[in-house]
Amino acid sequence: MIGLVRREQRRYADAVEQLERAHRLLPTFAEAKEKLVASLLDLGLERRLAGDEAAALAAWLRARELAPAAIPGTAVALYLQAIWRANEQRGVEALAGGDLAAAEQAFRTCLSIDAQQHWPAWLLAQTLFRGASADLAEVEALARRAIAGQQQHGLDRSRQVQLLALCLLRVGRRADAQQAARDYLAAPDPDAAPAALAALREIANG
Repeated sequence: MIGLVRREQRRYADAVEQLERAHRLLPTFAEAKEKLVASLLDLGLERRLAGDEAAALAAWLRARELAPAAIPGTAVALYLQAIWRANEQRGVEALAGGDLAAAEQAFRTCLSIDAQQHWPAWLLAQTLFRGASADLAEVEALARRAIAGQQQHGLDRSRQVQLLALCLLRVGRRADAQQAARDYLAAPDPDAAPAALAALREIANG
């Protein structure tokens, strides 16, 4: 009841706090969940208008987690796309400028909005690999995901395969790196990057 009152008062942060509690206590109570989702959407809009992108995004992602069908076809979906694009651009600029921490944050934000997109996975893999303390298992997973995405869309995979092979070399898996290079070189993409092909040939023959 307190949550509903706070929602009527347009005190959305308080409403979300109370309705989250009600949802935890009564997870099958449909009205509590419905009002929580509505309050999260409103809170996100409120935070967006206030210029707090992170808080807006957190509210909308929580709403989507609770009710995936509540987002598509709404203004919130457009806002999420706008945040995705802004973070992609922000990350690309940060990566070009050598600010790896900012680039990583931006690309992770993109993936939190759309985990199926392979392009931010590729950008994040490059960013992490350039770091001094990279989680190479994550880099490998991201590179493989990027390769699959490129292949699915009929795009050149040479640079993605090169990064995968370099990652495998860095963790001491030389045989795996050589095999990845040889597999690609056996059937390279028509528009493969010359520099990537040269690097892969060196790895394959090394």
